[in-house]
Amino acid sequence: MLKKDRINKYILLFILLSIVLVVSFAGIRGIMQNYYEKNEIDDSYSLFEQEIQAAIKTEKEVEDLLLLVTLNDTVSDYLEAEDLATRMAQRNRVSQLFGSLTKTDSGVCAIVFYDESGTLVGMLGEKFFQVEDKSFLINGDTYSNVLASNEDTYFHVENRVFSKAKGSFYSIGSVALLYNTHKLQEIVDVLSIRQDSFSAVVDKNGDFIVSSGIYKEEYADAIKGNIDGFRDDVVYIDTLPNSGWKLVNIIPESSFEVFPIEIRFVNQITYFIVAAVVALMFVVVFRQALKGEREVLELEYEKKRTEMIAYKGQINPHFMYNTLESIRGMALYKEEPEIAKLTGSLSKLFRYNVKGDELVTIAEVAKNLREYARIIDYRFMGKIKIIVNVSEEINDILIPKMLIQPILENAVIHGLESKVEGGTAVADFSRNCSNNSICITITDDGSGMNEEQLEAVKNIIHNGRYRQTGIHEAGTKIGIANVCRRITLFYGDRATISVTSAEGKGTCFSLLLPPDVED
Repeated sequence: MLKKDRINKYILLFILLSIVLVVSFAGIRGIMQNYYEKNEIDDSYSLFEQEIQAAIKTEKEVEDLLLLVTLNDTVSDYLEAEDLATRMAQRNRVSQLFGSLTKTDSGVCAIVFYDESGTLVGMLGEKFFQVEDKSFLINGDTYSNVLASNEDTYFHVENRVFSKAKGSFYSIGSVALLYNTHKLQEIVDVLSIRQDSFSAVVDKNGDFIVSSGIYKEEYADAIKGNIDGFRDDVVYIDTLPNSGWKLVNIIPESSFEVFPIEIRFVNQITYFIVAAVVALMFVVVFRQALKGEREVLELEYEKKRTEMIAYKGQINPHFMYNTLESIRGMALYKEEPEIAKLTGSLSKLFRYNVKGDELVTIAEVAKNLREYARIIDYRFMGKIKIIVNVSEEINDILIPKMLIQPILENAVIHGLESKVEGGTAVADFSRNCSNNSICITITDDGSGMNEEQLEAVKNIIHNGRYRQTGIHEAGTKIGIANVCRRITLFYGDRATISVTSAEGKGTCFSLLLPPDVED
């Protein structure tokens, strides 16, 4: 009976541990998938913002060049010529002008002249499209819709030319530049690097000027602005300010489900560990079922050994840390120093956050923040900078862990990430000579807060310190509320935290801490 009971217990233990291992692995894999997808979506948005700026820059270059041509004396002289012979005499000047244009911008394919009635009076270049519909000029626009040939697509920009006589200006016709779409094609090609994604520049009629990737019929609604049916897919659409054209980037959800090689490698190793542990437990249970009563002691020993192996096989913080170190080693072996540095920073950040010490030195805090700064610098391609300044005299003073990083993360996510030009967050640690307290400020030059938002944050600080209800708030409020609660737990009323902010200028959090925590 004793043997049977032990066998039943081992079978139950085997089933439970197998379930725990499988569920743990599935949970960790889901967390890794969500983390990877979030980072990938953030990266795709940053890339879209970058390419929007490239498209706007291209527009401005076109506008500036057309304005220079419109104000050029050669153009006005050519349009004011009274007969064909006079225009032919100025042909050489026009050729020189066109040569200068093509050297300035290789996208210029032709220059075209129209008189006041809209009749073509001259052109130079490798391509020509007769634009019959000039309604865009009447509407004050400069850009035509897409013009297509068998080989390529083009667009036409046109401005009226004015001459001054007797103190007033009058229209003498218009000049147009014909552009190829190579620069725009480069932009959409960059946006379509993901598997199955699609990107395009669309004119006001909804026609593609350029496109790249895999187009699907259902994308037509999204391009028109109806994205209700695209809750799972990622859709980015923005309108260019001068042309009114739209830059569209559509990324199917399936594009984010493919893990990079490093994560797939970790998953394969984890699969192997789970399978090995489950197989080992099965072998142990089977062997114990064949043993007699005289092997009870050995059975107990095997039980403890099995439990220990199962425990070590579970994915825990130490396993994650060791895995990150393995990835870093692989990156160095593959001569990928940037990946190695980033993985090293993430490993150090992870190890710091999971170790059990509640109190750490300011030097350790600063070191951890600098690792975080390196990750942020890499993630945002240098757009966002984090600076950590510490007075040497306070390096060895102990403060609670996780006071500064949540505030710094808020500065990055809510203050700096939305700024196209990026910005800087600075964490300063110093000693207040008047009362020997530790002064910590976290300042950013981000988007700042309006009065209503600032008042809400001040309420969170008050609730987190004195009512201890702020930690139940949803969303981004949790980080600040938890910081306030930790300050209260470690320092009571001896510490202070305050915030100032100006919309469009930035935000500053100030912490004043005693040099020692309460017992």
